[in-house]
Amino acid sequence: RSVSWLALSVSVSKVTTLLALIVLGRYLGEEYFGRFAIALALPAALEAMADLGISWALIREGAHRRSELNELAIGALIPKLLLACVMVGATAALASILGLPAEVFEAAIYLAIARALDSVTYLARAVFQATEQMQYDAASYTLDGAVRLLLILYGAASGFGVIGFAKALVIASLITMGGTWLVTAHRFLRRPERIRLPVRLLAAGLPLTVVWFLDNAVIR
Repeated sequence: RSVSWLALSVSVSKVTTLLALIVLGRYLGEEYFGRFAIALALPAALEAMADLGISWALIREGAHRRSELNELAIGALIPKLLLACVMVGATAALASILGLPAEVFEAAIYLAIARALDSVTYLARAVFQATEQMQYDAASYTLDGAVRLLLILYGAASGFGVIGFAKALVIASLITMGGTWLVTAHRFLRRPERIRLPVRLLAAGLPLTVVWFLDNAVIR
């Protein structure tokens, strides 16, 4: 059953992403879609910086130690938020070093913010996966894909430019993050007696981060 939900979430994500890219490509045209793609590539290459493997480690550690999942997930929020800010800053620095045009630079910052919000959402989804409640994971991906596609369609109908579409993706990521964390907090987590930094998750996630970084920044 979990495999079916996982297959559904992946399928929905892939299909909606493909449809969104088709709409963007046809609406923006070759030149402006190229600018959007460049702006998107920078945060995508640095995305591993916003996670450091914490989400993957939480799935493994949380599945093996259910009694500690609450403390691990809430404790991981602090470094995740800090790492998200670091990733946005690194994107801005890289875009500045590369001397990108002002429009591409601004779009890259907004898209980095969207990626950072997505990274925080991954942590909530890790709780779903650790507890094998994949229907919530599928619902999160479905919400994400539907909101993104609707906002892009709205942007195309309203005459958005590169920056406008980047801002729309920030809104979509914010809606998905908020909805996913509301469900996670309501159904899976409780207020902890104390909050500790998840040193074990950071240590366990670092090898996965290297692989992720090589995949995003080098292979792609």
